[in-house]
Amino acid sequence: MSTTKSQNDYYNWIDVAKFVGLYLMVLGHGLVPERNIQFIYSFHMPLFFVLSGLLFKNRGLSTSIRKGIRTLIIPYFLLNAIGLLYDVVEKHLVGKTLSLCDIYDRIGAILMGIGYNVDNWHPVLSPTWYIYTLFLIQSVCSLSRNELWYFMLLPLSIALTLFLSHNSIDLLIPFDSAFLAMPFFLFGMLLKNRNTCLKGVWGG
Repeated sequence: MSTTKSQNDYYNWIDVAKFVGLYLMVLGHGLVPERNIQFIYSFHMPLFFVLSGLLFKNRGLSTSIRKGIRTLIIPYFLLNAIGLLYDVVEKHLVGKTLSLCDIYDRIGAILMGIGYNVDNWHPVLSPTWYIYTLFLIQSVCSLSRNELWYFMLLPLSIALTLFLSHNSIDLLIPFDSAFLAMPFFLFGMLLKNRNTCLKGVWGG
């Protein structure tokens, strides 16, 4: 099999997997019976994190953070800024007004990456928690390029997830979501590192 054909095969596989994940995400937001939602939720987000791990290349902490700010954090804030502006305008058009406290609560939720209503914090675009969480995961994984670091992160993230869940601790900033998603992201990374064809495609 030629290198070009091998690359195209893998890119096609990734595209198909992303399409399936996005399609299921849309279905899971009210387009299927309630009994099917938990089934979809059981794997569609893990699938996204596995794919993100497959596509991630550890270039070191400083480079990963710079790239993450450019490709994840800036789009995250832009999307939420547009969403907040729309929220303000939409409320105004129907005769309602967001108070300064309401706007501050939404800005606070954006800054913390909150993806759900908690106390006075109200996210503007709830699904964008994924972008924030992905940035945190990539930053932590970039602390070292040694594969041993990834194997250390696996039990650590699981232990922290169980500890937070058992004690009903909500960190607000989605470190808890990052701990929960870390094993799936690491699985994608380790799968790439074990596959020579994937190495050739993404330079792992």
